[in-house]
Amino acid sequence: LARCVRLERPGVTVGCLDLNTGEKGGAGMARMLKTVRTKREGLTEPEIVARETGEGGTELHVARLAEVTPDIQGALPDAFFRGEKTFVVSGGMGALGLYFARWMADQGASHLALLSRSGRAQEDAEPIFQALSAREAVQVAVRECDVGA
Repeated sequence: LARCVRLERPGVTVGCLDLNTGEKGGAGMARMLKTVRTKREGLTEPEIVARETGEGGTELHVARLAEVTPDIQGALPDAFFRGEKTFVVSGGMGALGLYFARWMADQGASHLALLSRSGRAQEDAEPIFQALSAREAVQVAVRECDVGA
């Protein structure tokens, strides 16, 4: 709700403070609020989460985006995509779905079922679909369906 107010009424200052002291009663909350007021000096964040550290202190957390590159290569056993399994990709005829399907084929998947509402590759993804369909070791089935219906 506060995010909507900030977007719809830019002249209104609205902030959110998430407090969790782990204590019942107001004493812990009052102590945490006092600490937050001191530590918040200079922060312009509209949303702050405050948590006790376990040593009687308080940590403040704010939202930040961090660029990460997950290591998905080691997340699955080497033989996961091998064998007679069929892998279903919802949104499989869009660019992202086709990139993912191609990656699965590169890992050894030999049966792919690509689901999409239109049943056709998006124009910019057509070359990826053609290349994937041309692979002899991969059977590609396209099914027109709406998984959200």
